[in-house]
Amino acid sequence: MSPALLWSNLVAYSAQVLALVGVGALLPLVFRIRHPRAHLIYCQLLLVASLVLPALQPWSKPLLVVP
Repeated sequence: MSPALLWSNLVAYSAQVLALVGVGALLPLVFRIRHPRAHLIYCQLLLVASLVLPALQPWSKPLLVVP
């Protein structure tokens, strides 16, 4: 895998995690989650979603051109 393709995959993954965590950080405020245990479970689920994200969306692969 070329460094440019690896870099573009990493940038896409980072942007998706940033969006997921950004929206996820606002949701407890919107829904007024105040209970510590509920907030902990919510944050753990958000972490798991961030880590599972690469498995849900496949990485871009280089195209092979055969003459």
